[in-house]
Amino acid sequence: TFGEAGQEFNEFLRKKKIKSKKFSSLELAIESALNDSLKEKIEINILFSPACSSFDEFKNFEERGKYFKKYVKRILKNV
Repeated sequence: TFGEAGQEFNEFLRKKKIKSKKFSSLELAIESALNDSLKEKIEINILFSPACSSFDEFKNFEERGKYFKKYVKRILKNV
């Protein structure tokens, strides 16, 4: 979880016994997900599924999605 509502979502998930990590930024969350997936010996899909708006960081969901794809592609070029 990350962003303005990140702590609240993290606490909710943990109360439901769902593993969750809180990050201070989207970039750190993406990097952690990629690093975790690279440790696996099978193909991994990373799903970017925002639970609420990100108006604290992005103008709209299109901008957020484009940023996510661009950031992941940039990281994968260096792997």
